[in-house]
Amino acid sequence: MVNNRPEHPTTHRVGHLLALRQLAGMARHLWSSDVNLAAVELLEPRSGENILDLGAGLGPATYELARHVGTTGQVFAVDPSRLMRAVLRVRRLTQPNQTSVSIEAGSGENLPLPTDSIDAAIALNVMHHLENLNQTASELARVLRPTARLLLIDEDFGHKDHTFGTASGNQHRGPQFVDPTEMANSLTDAGFIDISHQHTEIGGEPSFLVAATRRGSE
Repeated sequence: MVNNRPEHPTTHRVGHLLALRQLAGMARHLWSSDVNLAAVELLEPRSGENILDLGAGLGPATYELARHVGTTGQVFAVDPSRLMRAVLRVRRLTQPNQTSVSIEAGSGENLPLPTDSIDAAIALNVMHHLENLNQTASELARVLRPTARLLLIDEDFGHKDHTFGTASGNQHRGPQFVDPTEMANSLTDAGFIDISHQHTEIGGEPSFLVAATRRGSE
């Protein structure tokens, strides 16, 4: 007997559809988001500055930073992933100011930049990927110029009010989760000053924020 009744989606299939929709939303979030735009504004990038975008990913902050530094500044987009760097290069082709973005292989523990070469640095959703907080803090202290600004921001994906909290919470609040206090302590040991850390809202999303200043020359 032929069953002519329309097929109703199973719970399993509906779950897959919801997951795909959330992945699509996450992809857009990684490409450009209010969090990244708000984070760039917090850093207050200035024309002519050299800025480090650590763990640049797909470049959600990179090219906004480039817009601020202009033709006389430089943004160093550092990421350990070959795929991410390839996407960054393709994305750079669509930008009006291509020469202001330098794409480099590296990590927080091994920055491919000269000593005292950076005016400000930002790292978005990178803290939970860091393998060695002390080494990262030391490397940041090395490449940042005296009085340079530093912002480390991780979205709190495990928070109930985060757009992607339910799907990503276990990953981002699990074993890899970095307590901002630990990051702040590592920065203190590396010689940073004016260090603060807080749980706040950035770009409409609950986030962990660590801010610091490179100690000035004596």
